Amino acid sequence: MSYYLYFLVIYFITVKLLYGQTSGYYDAKIALDIEKKEGIKVTDNNYFLLDSIIRSLDRQVQIPANYTKEEALNACLKISSVLEKEFNIKFVRTELLSGGLEKNEFDCNYYSIVFYTILNKKKNLPVFPVLVPGHMFIRWHLRNGSYFNYETTQNRETTDAEYDSIFNISSQAKANKVYMADINDKQFIAINYVEIANSFPDTLYVRKLELCEKSLLQDSNCVIAYLFKGKVLAFKMKFNSAIACFDKVLANDSLNYQTFNFVGLLYSIQGEGVKAIENYSKAIVCNPNDPVLYINRSEEYLKSEQLENAMNDFDSATDHLKKCSFFQFAENYIRIAVLEKAIMIEYLKQNGK
Repeated sequence: MSYYLYFLVIYFITVKLLYGQTSGYYDAKIALDIEKKEGIKVTDNNYFLLDSIIRSLDRQVQIPANYTKEEALNACLKISSVLEKEFNIKFVRTELLSGGLEKNEFDCNYYSIVFYTILNKKKNLPVFPVLVPGHMFIRWHLRNGSYFNYETTQNRETTDAEYDSIFNISSQAKANKVYMADINDKQFIAINYVEIANSFPDTLYVRKLELCEKSLLQDSNCVIAYLFKGKVLAFKMKFNSAIACFDKVLANDSLNYQTFNFVGLLYSIQGEGVKAIENYSKAIVCNPNDPVLYINRSEEYLKSEQLENAMNDFDSATDHLKKCSFFQFAENYIRIAVLEKAIMIEYLKQNGK
């Protein structure tokens, strides 16, 4: 081999090592690549449909060099329109991008990644995904230093104040850039690994933990990975290790109600009712609108024969369930019916009837 050829080989190997890794460039296709690499069934049709979507959006979404905020917002609306009308994409909670492409369904994560692919990676515009607890949207930074948020699931501009009021995000989580901050490529990949882990059945807990570790290698501060890892460890009855994961979450986000809820569940399983109620109460302070939290605390009060408290939480749970979606109501209907019967039995017991 000549010196020149040897140099070329070394050069291309170096380029591959430096720029060929997913941590350096993230778009919708790489989400599929990661799923496939981790054993998810990803079909050629998935790639074909995604490529068709990206090509169509790249062609149809035109943005002037000196665009205004109105033109930027119109570009977002155009993407939403093309996804809905040309590709019949609907908003449905979806675990994996490949599964969503099979059914023409995107959740907030996959809407956001498509917007990010088109606007940031294709057109080099300052548009980034932003995470809040259990949800994702995009943020477009403008030349004057301001920005606007775009809710991809509702096709409209939104404000920071709206997300603050809905998700009760702590100032600590914002300061640590856990929520309400632009997501970089590695952070998005970390979330992707957790999504994949969540798609596996509970019996494959070792596989789930492996994916959590891959997530944390991308983003050592990924609260979603710690929260999910804690759940997996709890499933295997490794309570101390699970609580250690939950402590990691709370160190970055002291108002994370899901974490307090799961810690409450762990203490409940161990028969430590007082600690369970304490953590359920903290969860309710952080998110007073979630009926599940009241159901959990009501059940715990009932175990310790605190009937009045159990009844009050039962009433709160039913009031909040009336305001929830049909699916959330249906998901908790059996639990609330069983709880109502248990409260009645305890009432009759305490009143000697």
